[in-house]
Amino acid sequence: MIAGVPSRPLLLALMIASGAATGCAGATAEGTGSQEPPVVLELTDVSGRHFGVQDFRGKPLLLFVFATYDSASQIAMLTLERFATQNRDVAVIGVAAQPQAARLLPLHRDTLNIRIPLAYDEHEVLISGHSALGPVEVIPNYVLLDAAGRIRARHAGPLDQPRLEQLVASVR
Repeated sequence: MIAGVPSRPLLLALMIASGAATGCAGATAEGTGSQEPPVVLELTDVSGRHFGVQDFRGKPLLLFVFATYDSASQIAMLTLERFATQNRDVAVIGVAAQPQAARLLPLHRDTLNIRIPLAYDEHEVLISGHSALGPVEVIPNYVLLDAAGRIRARHAGPLDQPRLEQLVASVR
């Protein structure tokens, strides 16, 4: 090993990991629409109120899956706030996918002055990858449901305003 240069196996592992991360971070996938069953996912908001994503049927729903400790999620949250203010025809919910979300969400909301609804999965099935949303491998992650509650699109990694608008336009 040359000083400061990783060995070949380590370099290869770093390249593979880097490629996997960048491959996921920009990925956007279209759902299969009417072939998929509507999503049923129970959440709890920062006030302790229980609700389901199925309560939002009748209009598109954008689920922003994030972590309070992730800086990319925090920056994306600010873009999402602007989007939600300008697009009232789409319901937007931030869903924390992390342990101890109930304790951390109120502080996160107040510190960043977030007005969109924030929630978490009390039973942590979202974290385990066994929820109706399937595995969430990259944070932040956007999951767009149509008015019938079916997954129509998803995107891994942060989005700027124009790309967020494009994602949502796919179900309008």
